[in-house]
Amino acid sequence: MSMHYAMSEEIKLPSDLADLFKIYHDTWKRAKSVVSRIVARSGMLYDAIKLAGYKPSRLCTSGIRSCIEFSLNTCISYADLLGIPTSHVVSELKRLPTIEGVPWELGLVLDTGFGIYILITKASSSYGYETEVEVSKGFYAKKFTCIIRVIETTATGFSIYTSIKPEIPSAQFKSLLSQILIKNNTLNFVLREQVDVDVKEAVLLAVTKFLSEHEEEMKHAFECATNLLSKLQLLGTIYLLY
Repeated sequence: MSMHYAMSEEIKLPSDLADLFKIYHDTWKRAKSVVSRIVARSGMLYDAIKLAGYKPSRLCTSGIRSCIEFSLNTCISYADLLGIPTSHVVSELKRLPTIEGVPWELGLVLDTGFGIYILITKASSSYGYETEVEVSKGFYAKKFTCIIRVIETTATGFSIYTSIKPEIPSAQFKSLLSQILIKNNTLNFVLREQVDVDVKEAVLLAVTKFLSEHEEEMKHAFECATNLLSKLQLLGTIYLLY
């Protein structure tokens, strides 16, 4: 099912994808308190994700920052390595292969806000998900290169971190943050900065294009994230009670 490509501040979603947006966000709100407490306890997140059925597969590093890649069937997630890991975690991490890069450099990710990231799709360039869009037509046409890096979960919906530049010599990427609010089967798109109309249209086109071309990957990521957070909420509740 194709998405509505109208040039407005709304993106019409297929009903099944819109439902997954809402189901995931409802799960996130219910799990937030418990999962935040798991994250606050050094080493507990690593063990909890393993108990949820995920297997640690690689250690990801970038400068002083480290994270762990986990996999469960076709679901791939990353967890920040926070605080001082326990001795058994250190022992297990030593056996993992190491790769360079943080989650949003390895692909476009869904950021839960808990130091847990769900892979949506692998990066199409060294910058992330990169695409070209064109606004207006004919003599007035303008081309832009847009990079989408992270889709972050927030209390009111989602924030999308993008970078954009016009296709002109010596142009530099400008970082922009847009907010996505869900209403029925529609995403309401709001840029948090004042920009030219053509830049706003270009970012909206790029986001719409991504959701259209990667609908199945978005569905899969939301299903993986909903499943993981539900398990962590249950495990955390049991642990914190007893």
